[in-house]
Amino acid sequence: MMEMANNWISSANRRNNFMTILGGYRGRALLALAACLICLSGWLQAEEAPSDEATHNAPPQLLIGTRHAPPFSYQDAEGNWRGLSIQLLDELSSVIGFTYRLQAFDSMSKLLDAASQGDVDMAAAAITITPSREARMDFSHPFHFTGLGIAVPYREPRSSWLIALGALFSTEFLVPIFFLSLLLTGIGIAIWLAERRRNPQFQEDPLTGIGAGFWWSAVTMTTVGYGDKAPITLPGRLIALVWMFAALILIASVTAQITSALTISAFQQGITGPDDLVRSRVGVVEATTANQWAESEGLRRQSYANLEQALAALAIGEVGAVVHDHPLLTHQVRQLPAGSLMMVDGTFERQDYGIAMELGSPLRKDINQALIDLVTSARWSEWLGRYGLR
Repeated sequence: MMEMANNWISSANRRNNFMTILGGYRGRALLALAACLICLSGWLQAEEAPSDEATHNAPPQLLIGTRHAPPFSYQDAEGNWRGLSIQLLDELSSVIGFTYRLQAFDSMSKLLDAASQGDVDMAAAAITITPSREARMDFSHPFHFTGLGIAVPYREPRSSWLIALGALFSTEFLVPIFFLSLLLTGIGIAIWLAERRRNPQFQEDPLTGIGAGFWWSAVTMTTVGYGDKAPITLPGRLIALVWMFAALILIASVTAQITSALTISAFQQGITGPDDLVRSRVGVVEATTANQWAESEGLRRQSYANLEQALAALAIGEVGAVVHDHPLLTHQVRQLPAGSLMMVDGTFERQDYGIAMELGSPLRKDINQALIDLVTSARWSEWLGRYGLR
């Protein structure tokens, strides 16, 4: 019995020693696991820290408004925005350090409202800087200088001497000359009848005598009075007296008729400049500087939602001319079939294009500095040529 008891005690002691050893191993394992968790947590924090810093230092993304205004801003066949203003934005984003996405607007008024109200960070297309707009928003320095232009129906060019020759053979010119010739012939016959028997200067032969009378009436009317022929009879002198006074009035009337004929001929050449627009109904695009100019000039005008509609109206004769920004108008006319519309030479009413921003925008200073560097570079001249703006 004593031996069995000793064996049981010895076995119990061995179990206790094993549990003690196992407990020691468990403690060390838990400590090792805790240490691993602490290291893993530190590693994760170290990995996350650069990400937060990168987010903090990432360039801001701006929302920029634009609209269809080729060759300054337009979408290609794939829907990508192109044009001088878009290329300008790409350059500014690189120099200043920002990214951007574009929001398109279907009218100038909506684009300007978005810029002035801060709905977009800036607006870029072909936006003219005007005093009324500057009262609502800030503008960058101008990046392009142009003016208004005029589009008219196509006509064959004619030289000035052909125009003058056409005026001389026009109905307005020939009709008064015809009636004047009849009057001179009548006065010539009258003076011949009064003088033919007593004045050898007016021969009795009808053909020669009436010819002499026609000559006398013509030089008397023009107050030249060569003196080679003069009436000597009382009836002849009375006719001469009446004719001299009548000729003073007549010559003024004939001069006015000839001037009118030449003027009408010039009018028939169509619109050649802004001064001629008063004779025609003018098509303009609503909410544009061209519309404001036409209104200030008191012109008869018809407003359209966009330039394409205005040019379509011109093509069918609904208006006699379209006034719009010269580069935009020229670009659109060039896209039309040859012989449909044409541009009038020259520009008027200066237009300066800039980037529009909300009043007090912090972007303005950096944009102006970048613009100065860009527009004075050779690259800018190359870009202007690329878009047909030189």
